[in-house]
Amino acid sequence: MNASRRIEWLDIAKGIAIILVVIGHSPATPEMKSIIYAFHIPLFFFLSGFVFNPKKNNDTPKFIFHKIKILAVPYFVFSLIGYLIYILWEKDVFSTNFSTYAIIKGFIIASATTMKIDTVLWFLPCLFIVQLLFHFITKISINQTYLVIIIIASSILGHYYSELSKVRLPWFIDASFTALVFFGVGFIFKTHNDFIEKRISRYNTEILIGSALLLYIFSKLNSKLSSVDMFGLVYHNYFYYYLAAFFGIIFCIVISKIINQSKSLSFIGKTTILIFAFHSHMFVILNFFLGSIRTEFNLTFVVTSSLKWSMLYTSLSIILLIPIIIIVNIISTAVKNKRVKTLSLQQEPTLL
Repeated sequence: MNASRRIEWLDIAKGIAIILVVIGHSPATPEMKSIIYAFHIPLFFFLSGFVFNPKKNNDTPKFIFHKIKILAVPYFVFSLIGYLIYILWEKDVFSTNFSTYAIIKGFIIASATTMKIDTVLWFLPCLFIVQLLFHFITKISINQTYLVIIIIASSILGHYYSELSKVRLPWFIDASFTALVFFGVGFIFKTHNDFIEKRISRYNTEILIGSALLLYIFSKLNSKLSSVDMFGLVYHNYFYYYLAAFFGIIFCIVISKIINQSKSLSFIGKTTILIFAFHSHMFVILNFFLGSIRTEFNLTFVVTSSLKWSMLYTSLSIILLIPIIIIVNIISTAVKNKRVKTLSLQQEPTLL
């Protein structure tokens, strides 16, 4: 029962995280963005670390091949789709004229300075690098003292690199120094999850209120100049950044465990990669649609940074993606079933 419940809250947490990503890219207010950006991407890396299993991933060649298949390949597939959408439509919408060479170069190098379109995809190469780094780190040892030392060192390296260097590294290696911190803490958290469930969950309400308040305070303190942004290596104050991020993560985990079961959030949480990849294209469709309505009916409304417009863009973009998600799920299930059937037909009885 415990295992299934943990999986359920994990999907809900992923659902909340991707909704926050979409809100962060929508016409939200600066205050909303400063709070959301303080922890939404760290939350994703934390959850990825939570499900990381070094015993399952002990074979390095197999591990690398698997990560190429589930992270690098989708990254390039989504990049190709994004390129086609840009050439066929968004090029004219944005009045830009990036060359094919510049776009392809940007996707291959995958750095903040080279990516021309679909920059939302940066998370995939960064997660790929983080997973590789953590694989080799845990190959040496999974001793928690050792891991904490590595995590602290990585946090310092990430902060000082962002302050002292203007060179952006390929595949977001520079962002991975900071991302590794949240991934590693997520991995360590998993080992204490049963204790937390038994001893601390009784204080969920107090933790929820306290973490929300502290998230607000530290995100406000750390966003006086601008919102933080892992993509841009914008962290501002070292301590405020990590305090805001971890209080935001705690807040989301507690909410996810309180909710525990939600078909809609679980559905969204299981399809985060598709929402990640395509929600910005849905925004373009919404902009076009709203512009057409304004012209057709001679209306004078203006899309502004506000709660109502942010909620409208977020909800409609996810709704527009549901047919795509369903189609991809049907195709994916059919391919998996065919593969399982083929393997079962070919399998030797001695291997059972």
